[in-house]
Amino acid sequence: MAKKLLFIITQSEMGGAQKYVYETAVNLDSGQYDITVAAGPKGNWELLERLKKAGVKTRRLSHLKRNINPLFDIVGILQVYRLIKKEKPDFVYLHSSKAGVVGSIAAIIYRRWKSSPKIIYRIGGWAFNEKISFIKKWLYVLMECLTARLKDVIVVNTEADKKAAIERKICPERKIKVIYNGIDVGSLEFLSKEEALSRLSLPLPVPQYLRDGERQARKFSFAGDNGNRFWIGTIANFYLNKGLVYLIEAARILNSDNLMFVVIGDGAERQKLEEMIKKYNLENNFLLSGSMADAHKYLKAFDLFVLPSIKEGMPWTVLEAMAAGLPIVAAKVGGVPEMIENGESGILVEPQNPQELVAAIKKAADDNNLRKFLGDNAHIAVKEKFSLAEMIRKTKELFSF
Repeated sequence: MAKKLLFIITQSEMGGAQKYVYETAVNLDSGQYDITVAAGPKGNWELLERLKKAGVKTRRLSHLKRNINPLFDIVGILQVYRLIKKEKPDFVYLHSSKAGVVGSIAAIIYRRWKSSPKIIYRIGGWAFNEKISFIKKWLYVLMECLTARLKDVIVVNTEADKKAAIERKICPERKIKVIYNGIDVGSLEFLSKEEALSRLSLPLPVPQYLRDGERQARKFSFAGDNGNRFWIGTIANFYLNKGLVYLIEAARILNSDNLMFVVIGDGAERQKLEEMIKKYNLENNFLLSGSMADAHKYLKAFDLFVLPSIKEGMPWTVLEAMAAGLPIVAAKVGGVPEMIENGESGILVEPQNPQELVAAIKKAADDNNLRKFLGDNAHIAVKEKFSLAEMIRKTKELFSF
């Protein structure tokens, strides 16, 4: 008989945690596992819609939200409890901090009358490592410590997060499993450099920061007088933790018409980023392209991939950039040093340091041989160390006890 698995995740907005849920739910053997994925509303149910198209059962949790709200969260616990009672899973697999708290409380209440479900919790980067106030940081640590007792296994995707959990005394080491994110390099499809550049260079809607009297159409073109531009890009949701302000600062310091910066993504920080771009007169050198389906397909448009984050777990975008064979400059945060060997498969810099970012970008931009060396090594590393098959194999081990 197939084991029943109930995956619960706080948000439907596609990010790193959602990608792990999607890849796991789609690639686990349907003959061995009966899988249902439940998620909160943020993201307009995008994750659930994708899973439905892939044939995975889904449930909507309208009261599961990221922000802490005691009254609302009590309703969320009741909603999750009812779902567990209805589904009667063998394992509840919780993803992200809020789902970890709400889901573990609901599951342990249900388990008072049943021997199951087993409770597994995966965190793709501890919330207390974010750039937040001391009180919020303390509260997150407290919640993780208290609810860790309710969980049978805690999964992290980096050795750095395992170390942080042990140092914070969240749980004993024996309870923690490390499972690296993994991708199937062979199945990834990338547009050619020419096609990706062509699509990124199409006329775009006039950005908000150009609407005060500058309503001319915007068009970035790799042809003609822009033919010698060096394209620097990244893929990121516009959140504080992604450190995009430091990439804009680096563009300001470099101040070169030969450089074209592109960020594929969108989010809450858009207005702030647009205002910075206008303030520094970077409108012709810095493009916020907006969200794009299958964003990884455009990676080969870039001559250099940059990750300026303040906080990360194990970013999928870096794995995808490695798979595309791109040279990478990345902030030394979270599990990034476990993915990239400095000077061999990329260049690592200190976070929140635009001067270091500038130096690394100049170093890579000025040396064709170095870029090829870093890109080739990154491609080899992702195939050898971060495969989808290994991620799925280790995930299946979670459901064997």
